[in-house]
Amino acid sequence: MAFTSINIDTIKVGDPITKDIMDAIKYSLDDLDSRVSTLSVSGGSVYILNGDFSLVGYSSSQQDIFYYKAKQDFSVNEFSVQLFSKQGISSGDLVLDIQKSSDTNDSNFSSILTTSLLFDFAVDGDYSFKSASIDSGLNDLTSGQVLRIKVTGVPNGFYGKILINIGAQ
Repeated sequence: MAFTSINIDTIKVGDPITKDIMDAIKYSLDDLDSRVSTLSVSGGSVYILNGDFSLVGYSSSQQDIFYYKAKQDFSVNEFSVQLFSKQGISSGDLVLDIQKSSDTNDSNFSSILTTSLLFDFAVDGDYSFKSASIDSGLNDLTSGQVLRIKVTGVPNGFYGKILINIGAQ
């Protein structure tokens, strides 16, 4: 039942508390609880990351560049990357993945993308921007799970910057 305002004349000092008044209070509280629950499930954006990363010192033996531990339940709905300058490099691929796990154990991470995000330096120009395709069956995280960005490929000699955005709801 929807919220109904209680007329001030119905709750005068000294008047008895009736079943009708208690029903109105109960139904209004039920309605309020329902609205709060709906907002907590669908109510707004979670900003996980919007920042630049330098690949200076990148090592293929340590491919992880970012970790985030979920403080609430959410669904990742955006993973986008923009190049800065390619530094004159015209071949090779920059490949990124976003993965989730129940903890920080490397063997427990799995991708939430349909395919890795790839910049082909032979084709993509300086300042190129790409959004990844997120697998809607894998993008939900619960509080306590860990999200990470993994760089699985870097063109030879590239140590530039990239701008990464991760958004969720």
